[in-house]
Amino acid sequence: MPANELKFDTGPIKFDTGPIRRPAGIAFSSTYAYGLVAFFALLFRSPDLFRHPRFWAEEATLYVSAAWNSGIGVMLAVFNGNYQFLVNLSAYFASLVPYRFSPYVTTYISLAAIILVSVVFSVALSGRKISPWLVFIFVVTLSLLPGGYEIYLNVTNLQWVVALSFLAILAMPGEHIDPRLAHPWAIACGLTGVPTCILSPVFLVYGFVARSNRHFAIGATLSACACIQVLIIALHGTSGRNFALNPDILSLSFFLNTIETPLLGPVLSEKLASLFRSGASHTAVPVSVFFASAAIIVGMAMLPDDKRLSLTISGSWIFVTCIQFFGALGQISQISGAFSAGARYFQYGACCFCLLACLGASSANTLRRTISTFLLMAALSSAVLSALNNSWAVVLLNGPRWSESIATCVELPCSVSIWPSGWKVVLP
Repeated sequence: MPANELKFDTGPIKFDTGPIRRPAGIAFSSTYAYGLVAFFALLFRSPDLFRHPRFWAEEATLYVSAAWNSGIGVMLAVFNGNYQFLVNLSAYFASLVPYRFSPYVTTYISLAAIILVSVVFSVALSGRKISPWLVFIFVVTLSLLPGGYEIYLNVTNLQWVVALSFLAILAMPGEHIDPRLAHPWAIACGLTGVPTCILSPVFLVYGFVARSNRHFAIGATLSACACIQVLIIALHGTSGRNFALNPDILSLSFFLNTIETPLLGPVLSEKLASLFRSGASHTAVPVSVFFASAAIIVGMAMLPDDKRLSLTISGSWIFVTCIQFFGALGQISQISGAFSAGARYFQYGACCFCLLACLGASSANTLRRTISTFLLMAALSSAVLSALNNSWAVVLLNGPRWSESIATCVELPCSVSIWPSGWKVVLP
């Protein structure tokens, strides 16, 4: 039987119950090294945000503002029918320091989150015997992905960042998962918005198919968190969410944001988006894009040697993106290569693309390894070029300096400008 052929075992299901083992060959110091790689990649991408941290949108107007006014009571706050434990906690910490330093707290907490995600990915990939240079390339690409300009370095979008850590845990061999760390983290992230919760069926299915009780248990923990989030939504309702699933816009946005943007970068993808807009009235355009996306996803799933894992990642790529598109805040009606009215809804899919390419680059099959390496290097190149020429992200990289804004306050309460341009927060 060929090595890449699926083989189904009809024998009794046995979950792995062996002791937790430290991944062979993974030095503890190497995880710090990949964390530093992520740090310097983000510093290269957005150096000004490290020197002059800022508030971004709702993290100030809703969360930190509530913490300033209610103190520890912010831990029970629900906004837009959405309970976010880690965001509330970050806002509370930000309220404990003088106003001048509050954005430093939120910015560097979100920095720590993406570094942690990079470390978890490095552990998962190293546990699957992926070569260090491929792990290095993946971490740099993850840090510089165009969607990260919206969700990294602010706690407003922290829920989408921490959800990426569960894509890494999904790729981690079951025996390398430490339940003592994984389950508390699953609870914290599961209670931080919905993006992590919607991964619960993915873990349940993979745990069953791969016979990994640790993946299955994480899925059960996330399912419990999902029930809590559903209850909160039922009690508090939602606002600004249309819960519409336009197939044409979805297929075009899916293709542009999770395939084309990682591969070609936001500038070229935006040009392609313009062509799509001009022909969007023709049914053939979204239909063709749909089948092209399906073919690419199936092809990507065939690249790694572990087909159970790759098929699960590909399935989650489609499932998670569609669910997040469906529950998007506001109506996604603009097709954009850079970010389709919210790159946060597509960042998970873009990471799936890069992860499958990275796993495939270690394939035993020469052809699949060559194709995967090309795709991974293309994603790295486009990410680096996007960082070097970031004029497309000017709205996400420029705004009023916090120190200069609060310097104009003569007395409290005082209204202060934050990012993006036009937003303000009141200092009580």
